[in-house]
Amino acid sequence: MGHTRLLAAALVAAVLGAACDDPKPVERAGAGARQAPVADAPAPAAPKTAEAELARGGGAVQPTRGVVLFVIDTLRADRLSTYGYERETSPNLTALAERGTRWTNNYAQGSWTLPSMLSMMTGLYLSQESEALPERQPALAELLSEAGVETAAFIGNRVVGAARGFERGFDHVETPPRGASSAEVQALDAHHWVDRFVAWQQGRADQNRPWFAWIHVLDPHAPYAPDKKYDLFQKGRTKDEQELLVPRWSAERTRVDELNAKRSAPTDHYAAVAAMLRDRSNYDGDVRQADDALGRLASLIRSAVGFDEVLLIVASDHGEMLYEYLLYPQAIERRSKWPNGLPRGLGDLFTLEHTGYLYEEVWRTPLVMIGPNIPAGRVVDDLSVNLDIAPTVLEALGVEYDGPLDGTSKFAEPRDRDAVFGHGVNTTAVRTLDGRILIEHAHKRFMRPATEPAPVQLLATGPSGTAVDRAAERPDDVADLRARIETWRASTRFQTNMNVDRAEADEALRALGYKAGGEGD
Repeated sequence: MGHTRLLAAALVAAVLGAACDDPKPVERAGAGARQAPVADAPAPAAPKTAEAELARGGGAVQPTRGVVLFVIDTLRADRLSTYGYERETSPNLTALAERGTRWTNNYAQGSWTLPSMLSMMTGLYLSQESEALPERQPALAELLSEAGVETAAFIGNRVVGAARGFERGFDHVETPPRGASSAEVQALDAHHWVDRFVAWQQGRADQNRPWFAWIHVLDPHAPYAPDKKYDLFQKGRTKDEQELLVPRWSAERTRVDELNAKRSAPTDHYAAVAAMLRDRSNYDGDVRQADDALGRLASLIRSAVGFDEVLLIVASDHGEMLYEYLLYPQAIERRSKWPNGLPRGLGDLFTLEHTGYLYEEVWRTPLVMIGPNIPAGRVVDDLSVNLDIAPTVLEALGVEYDGPLDGTSKFAEPRDRDAVFGHGVNTTAVRTLDGRILIEHAHKRFMRPATEPAPVQLLATGPSGTAVDRAAERPDDVADLRARIETWRASTRFQTNMNVDRAEADEALRALGYKAGGEGD
């Protein structure tokens, strides 16, 4: 793509320098905080006893020079060779994980970019209806900036841009230009944003300041279109495709024929299956493309100062459904009324999206950290959440904050977390330590009357495509997990901010191929 490929020596000159000044603490205890569950005022911060400091590891963590948060949009953990996938999609992430720490059971807090990143950038569970960063809650970059940390954001996905408040606290922000087409946005791949990060490092005026950079790349997001050099996976089928998915798809041929009865030509099921497999392979190519840019970023950091002075966090906002399951009943009913039938045949009956889904394929995301104070070669199987990223960044840069956070710094691990929760669109889910998952849906999704209890699916963790709803068979588990969700809702105060630049927000959605005013990212 004609990337500039700036030399590592340039980053050495930009990053390497005199020791960073220590950031000053942020005096914001309770400022802009969520309300406590019962009282109207913010809950008071717990006193910092010696025991509490020791428990959180605060006395042992020395502030680092800089932090890079590298977010790969739409990246699901189980499509990474780092997490056991049979295709070699992430050799660079694997190398980083071997020198750092990898969390195997990490979960996002939303099923699409906006709610997920709202939580990641605040460390709080937020209302799934929120359109922007909460006005009364400081964002991560604001806390860092007030403490003297230099901040920059390189955001390939404008859904999390200025229209929704994500520029707050950043000294430097770059996004795709307003008015850019979907193709132009997609052309700004991960290598482009790594180049922009390097250029920013070159131009920093004060090399003594600690810094934080958020790089958000879009490569695995639809439409899947890897550069030719990364289009490596078109030959052959994966084991789950051969043994599970192709038979599952083929079993729906009769239904497609019935829905397409009025079409002038018969549906070509073989072509539909080939297109579905091609989408899956293209997704893997996009993942490999992002991983290659990550590898280049890691090499630049290593050449400049090494990971003794820079913390690199690799995360994702959500995953993606890749035709593993049939659409929800409401969606199938809508498509059955399309005047021209299903133009993509079988592909129009199965899931190729993420918004509103909290299956493992969407909800479980990768998390890898490498840098100072991060153990090398460590694999953590405990439940983990993206909410932990904000407090980890704060502690890494020596910034104190006594306001409310639902996450916990990774330097304070292990944490005894027995369940994690997530929001989708009209969806709430809980995943317990023993592997049970309950997804609670809006009535309309399953075409159920509102007088009935909200429809649920009871699933279990397992390989991709193997989820089976056991709700009818296990009412005790359903009751237990419903109660957990209700307890969580009652104890968590969600902030909602509907103030958004609607024209800018809708244009950002259109640039990704979504209908303006709808969900997506």
